Amino acid sequence: MSFQYFTRKEIVTVFCYLREAERSIHRALNPACRWSDFVDYYQPAKVAALRHFAERFQPALATVDKGFPSAEQARRLRGPGWLSILKNVCFGHWQRTWCFSEDEIAYLGSIFVAILHLLIAELKPSADDLIHARMATYDAERIIEARCFGLSELALAQRVTHFDQTPSLQTLAVSEILRNVA
Repeated sequence: MSFQYFTRKEIVTVFCYLREAERSIHRALNPACRWSDFVDYYQPAKVAALRHFAERFQPALATVDKGFPSAEQARRLRGPGWLSILKNVCFGHWQRTWCFSEDEIAYLGSIFVAILHLLIAELKPSADDLIHARMATYDAERIIEARCFGLSELALAQRVTHFDQTPSLQTLAVSEILRNVA
């Protein structure tokens, strides 16, 4: 099995966009939410970032399915070994790169492709489809958290701004989260 390495900044950026999508999809589940408002939230710069990550992870994809992967596909991914976790616990704060398997990269790539396809849907998907999308995106976040245990910026990325957020919620823009990430 081959692995690819990603920098701290790449990982935090990817995690921010996944978290934003997961929380935004969650808010789009509200029956009162207008689908056009959700689609409009994703300004061209956000769509360009999603497209960049879909292309960045694209080489690992054997086939491009436009739907969100299943929970079973996420469960089949082999997580990091205990030595890797121990190393990340002890040295994660200073670590500059983390490795991901081709299967994990393919899973993350399929999530970004599916989010892009979700954004071109003219009609609001069913609640079941949105729940599936949210859960698959959440699974992608968990993959990153499992591989990057000790990456302290991931806790900050949990607070990323998202669609239709609660006004009293203190959130941060992706640029604010990345400001001090080397």
